Amino acid sequence: MVNLVSVMEKKYYCQFYFISQAFFYILTTIVLFFGLIYILIRYLHVHVLPEIGVVLFVFSLILPFLFQKRIKNCFKRNCVIEFDSKGFLIQFGRLYNKSKERTFKYNWADVKACKFYVSSSGFTVLDVFAFNRKHRKYIFAEDHSDSMSFERGTVFIVFLQWITQYNKTKEIDKRIEILKGFFATNIGTLVLWSIGLVIVIDIFLHLFKHDNNYGPVFLASVFYLSLFGLRRQQQLFYKKIANLIN
Repeated sequence: MVNLVSVMEKKYYCQFYFISQAFFYILTTIVLFFGLIYILIRYLHVHVLPEIGVVLFVFSLILPFLFQKRIKNCFKRNCVIEFDSKGFLIQFGRLYNKSKERTFKYNWADVKACKFYVSSSGFTVLDVFAFNRKHRKYIFAEDHSDSMSFERGTVFIVFLQWITQYNKTKEIDKRIEILKGFFATNIGTLVLWSIGLVIVIDIFLHLFKHDNNYGPVFLASVFYLSLFGLRRQQQLFYKKIANLIN
């Protein structure tokens, strides 16, 4: 069993990451880039050598990764999380107007469940499920890896501290539940095995019809194995959480 940090922090400072807007910005930029190339070739009759076309295509794909740190910083805002015995408050600046702030306040008694995910790139994802059926996702940016998140006072650990402290004073049916990742649940496992069964049937159909076009099946198999890796990762993460709170 791993012991939680003994000091309960009442204020935690980090950064909030607007991931949906960042994804939309990158996707729009790529679409406009290819749209411009299409207009130049189709309507302005600009001649582009195939080699140059391949270079432009590869460049457009790696460009977001080359400048990912700068791009991410454009979609981050300072965030403060305040805790007390009654609940918690999350406050961060708006994306397009830093002078204004958004505030979300929860009472512990109104929270039905929480779900966490910590990425290797330093992002902590918090899903809050309230009894009024409202669900909201928060993404916090910190300088840590997924393994380091269990070893020091990250936003994940601080939240887990307060939830554990709250649950100790409540009956089982009134405690805040820590949910597993989807693929670590029974339903997620069933979905994975169902996908695997479809892929196996597809392979046998290819063999029976003597169809040598295994490209789609190969891609589906690679994707399927990546989902199994995600399932294993979610299982280990939840196991670590269980060791912390039990």
